[in-house]
Amino acid sequence: MSRINASVLWDYFKKISDTKKALCTLCGEEYSFATTTGNLKAHLKKKHKAAFSAVAEAQEQARYNDRGNRSVIYEYVVVPSPTSSVNESTTTECTKANLQSRESLSEKRSKLSQEGKDTSKENRLIEELTEEKIRIANLQKELIEKEMEEKNLKITLLQDEMNHKKLLYELEKYEIEHRKQEIKHKKQINDLSKQEMLLKIEVLNATLSNSR
Repeated sequence: MSRINASVLWDYFKKISDTKKALCTLCGEEYSFATTTGNLKAHLKKKHKAAFSAVAEAQEQARYNDRGNRSVIYEYVVVPSPTSSVNESTTTECTKANLQSRESLSEKRSKLSQEGKDTSKENRLIEELTEEKIRIANLQKELIEKEMEEKNLKITLLQDEMNHKKLLYELEKYEIEHRKQEIKHKKQINDLSKQEMLLKIEVLNATLSNSR
């Protein structure tokens, strides 16, 4: 792959410093390019069809431009010198051929220039699309992070609510136990009062018996 063709790939990859690896700007995967960039192109072909098509078209356009630049060299016709021995008709034909060649050369240059502009515009659009995709991915990441924060906050609130309910339950349990103890204590007091009354009755009966 020529240097011109390979350079188109770097619209979609970023070299990692101090390594022979490149980072795909579309998906973030790393690939080696120590000996060739073929695996970079293979990655685009497998994972990013649209980008691969754009690279292939740009490379084909570069090859076409290269062939066009070489071909126009052979279309130039030299105008014979006025001092040459050719006749006037031959000179006129050569002049016409020279003018046609120049017009053809000018048209090809204009066409190549326009095609180059179109390719440059297409590359800019691809770059803008890539940047937009990265921006959308970052926004989606931020949205997911915010959703996770909200979920964590809800979980924390639920845990606090559960702890509060647990505390209320423990408090109610303590109050019930306290009431049980209070009832038990009152019962003991009543039993003591009852025993005291019985004892007084016995003493009274004994006193009455003795008085008789």
